[in-house]
Amino acid sequence: MVSGSSREDISQGTRIYEFVNGIDIVMTREQTFAYGNEFARFMNIFAYVDPADRTMVISVDNSRFMNHADHPNTAWDEQFGWATRNIQKEKK
Repeated sequence: MVSGSSREDISQGTRIYEFVNGIDIVMTREQTFAYGNEFARFMNIFAYVDPADRTMVISVDNSRFMNHADHPNTAWDEQFGWATRNIQKEKK
């Protein structure tokens, strides 16, 4: 997928993500090692550290691959993600 594009048009303000317990995981860095070194490594790469409580948060769905542009077109809080501007459907 091209950076900043989508498979469908998305209007500014549209919710694109919701935290779902069981699909999205929150744990301390120490807890990640209880599942083995490889899982701890995975979390270190893909999870983000919540600045409020230093827990590691991972979305196991594909939302973990969004919002890595220098000028992202989405914003996030602890519960939701949304489009900060109109996102055009990817042209083929």
